[in-house]
Amino acid sequence: MENGRELGELALRAGEVHLLPVDEIGEEGILVTCSYVGAPAAKDLCVRPEAYVRAVEVLKRETGMTIAGLISNECGGTATTNAWLQAASLGLPVVDAPCNGRADPTGMMGSMGLHAQAGYVSQQAAAGRDAGAGRYVEMSVSGSLETTSGLVRQAAVRAV
Repeated sequence: MENGRELGELALRAGEVHLLPVDEIGEEGILVTCSYVGAPAAKDLCVRPEAYVRAVEVLKRETGMTIAGLISNECGGTATTNAWLQAASLGLPVVDAPCNGRADPTGMMGSMGLHAQAGYVSQQAAAGRDAGAGRYVEMSVSGSLETTSGLVRQAAVRAV
């Protein structure tokens, strides 16, 4: 919970956090789910707050999409403020529509059923780790939810 409080305070120092109800987003509005992906067994966890913002920037750059808002992937001690820093830094709203009620060990479990839609293409971006350690990574991937989620998870493991 302390990490979530610190992240929330950092976001409020970065700018304003605007919370919108989901019904204020039009049907064509693109919402981006923000989540933390890590390697829980790692001894030396290191995710810098600027990487949260960078992942959204990479997604925008690589896909060209216009983002209507950001949502958190889950509720929890840290995740409740997930998307706040990105939103405040990039001038986007946080939309009150967390997609996942709990932390899921795989992207598939938190996919809101999109994996069951034939032909659905997931577009994901990730950034993180300590650049000074020579393990910083940025990536953008498109494909099935199973494949893209697996690639993001593998990047997290490799960056440790």
